[in-house]
Amino acid sequence: MTYRSWFDQGVVAFREGRFEDALAVFDKAIELGGTLPVLYDSRSAVLEKLGRYGDALKDAKKAIDISPQSPQGYTRSAKLFAKINRHDPALKMIDMAIARMTDPLRIQEASLFRADILASQAAERARVSKRACHIGKLPVEILWQIMAHAVHGSPSLVFALHNVCQHWRKAVCDLPTLWRTLILGQYRPMKKLAIAVERTSKHPVPGVTDLTITNTVPPSNILQALGDWCSSPAAKSNTMPLSVSIHTPFSFKDFTHWINDIGVPMSLRSLAIQTGMWGEAPPAVEKAFGALWKALHQPSSVNVPESQPQLVECPLESLALSRVSLLAVHRVHFPRLLTLRLLNVCGQLDSEFLSDILSSCPCLEHFELEYSEPGFRQHLDVPPCNLPSLRTLRLTGPFAVNPFDIIIAPHLEILTLKWVPRGVCRWLWSAWSSDGSSPSPPLVELRLGMCGFKPDVLAQALECVPTLRLLQISGSGENINLLVHALAGLGPLVSRPSLAPGAGAGDNDGGAVGERGVLLCPRLEHVDFSWCDQLKGVPIRDLVKSRLPAEAETGVGAGTPSNSGTLAVGDGSGGGGAVSVNDVNKPEMIGAGRSSLSSSSSAPVPIRTLIIDCCPKVEPELLPWLRTKLVLSCVYESKAGSKRRRGL
Repeated sequence: MTYRSWFDQGVVAFREGRFEDALAVFDKAIELGGTLPVLYDSRSAVLEKLGRYGDALKDAKKAIDISPQSPQGYTRSAKLFAKINRHDPALKMIDMAIARMTDPLRIQEASLFRADILASQAAERARVSKRACHIGKLPVEILWQIMAHAVHGSPSLVFALHNVCQHWRKAVCDLPTLWRTLILGQYRPMKKLAIAVERTSKHPVPGVTDLTITNTVPPSNILQALGDWCSSPAAKSNTMPLSVSIHTPFSFKDFTHWINDIGVPMSLRSLAIQTGMWGEAPPAVEKAFGALWKALHQPSSVNVPESQPQLVECPLESLALSRVSLLAVHRVHFPRLLTLRLLNVCGQLDSEFLSDILSSCPCLEHFELEYSEPGFRQHLDVPPCNLPSLRTLRLTGPFAVNPFDIIIAPHLEILTLKWVPRGVCRWLWSAWSSDGSSPSPPLVELRLGMCGFKPDVLAQALECVPTLRLLQISGSGENINLLVHALAGLGPLVSRPSLAPGAGAGDNDGGAVGERGVLLCPRLEHVDFSWCDQLKGVPIRDLVKSRLPAEAETGVGAGTPSNSGTLAVGDGSGGGGAVSVNDVNKPEMIGAGRSSLSSSSSAPVPIRTLIIDCCPKVEPELLPWLRTKLVLSCVYESKAGSKRRRGL
């Protein structure tokens, strides 16, 4: 029999589904006439049906080698590659087959097959994309940077990253800086601490250096957690400053037990404790703190006055005590302390105790005092405490006396007062004016929250701080429009070289008329008047316009209030303008505090951000113009109020 007879028998067996018989017959045909590509293509089709794709691809390649210009072998290869999901070679083969076809019908069929390959390729990529670990292909250094960025804002995420997979667990464990901050809460706090200590114990770099115990941790676990942490390699290394924050009530008994029995790391530099209203006598508290300082073994570089040999030296740099009395801690010495926060102070404030505490902190840079009980016992014979390094001062509570009679801060930069009574502005004026006991500080930020004040007195105080960049007055029920107009160099509260004929004090809401005079705080950039229910739009508009560059201000249009009280804003064209850093830092901008717009050689800094949240009297027609000049926040108290104000 010839190869043709064997080939015909193989075709019949293939069509009848007898693939094994067809394979044997095609083998015989190839032995007798093995130079024809149709024989190898036919046997490749049989091998494909039998699932032997590798052997089928070999026969298809043999067919291509015998007849490179025939599309038959390329088409067969494309089908086989598509079967095993190798879409790129399949597309290459089908393109080569189409290039060699001349029959339009076969070209159309091949094109449809090519479209099916593309669709199958897209589906396969989508399926793999859902299951593939793309982040695992990144270099470990880049993965560390991503994890560090994720953990920076929420340190507790380190445990979530740790439990994703083995690859992530290894990356997290190999980067001990991710474990620097540990926050213990209600959910398995001791196991979290054990995992953090274990994962970082094998690295030369210390592990947990900042420990925070929240108020959800059971009180019975606090001492155990402190003991486990103090025995960790990070606490024993003494190479990095350590920090402890305990936000659950910590009894005086547990505090002394931690110091005397468990032991305190020598490199402890920051301590924050919610004391749970220690009722012990001052000598007992002083003795406990003395044991703490002695356990730290850090000699003081500050000489203790010989008149106070009983004072105890403290190597801490940051201390925060909540719910503690000044009487309990006023004899403890803090020579290296940079930050002191006394929150929810118990009992009546005493100027002598407060002066003793501040006098023992010669390096203090940040001080915060918060109390809610009325009354302040002031001793007239107590000298004021000079704090030359103090940069930030935050006072919260109903102070009945001027705290600046006790605190002298010539280099104060940030001042925050909250819930202070109406006399606050007179305190500032008496402390900062040229007639006061001390020169005005280089104040950069002033925040007044829920404070009572007189606009005229506060304007006088602001006249003494030309370096001010941020002013926040929130929750005020005073007529703040007078003050805002004063900041614009208008109104009855500012000084003028000469008053124009007919210029008066304006209406009772602070309307500005007359010649523009002194511009208060020429470097002011950020303003916050949130929750000031008396604030109106006209003073806000004048404040923003007064600090625009000359070319921008001329493009605003007629922006003065009419006699009827309506608001005329103009077309709002022109940019907000900008002042360069060199102009902002010129010496004349930091001068004596009085800068007339008509004669000053340096232009004022434009207002860059304005917050007027929950100010119901600010006209909504003004907002579009303001948004063209600065970054604006105007949030209404409710959705209903927002729709009503916008006329919806």
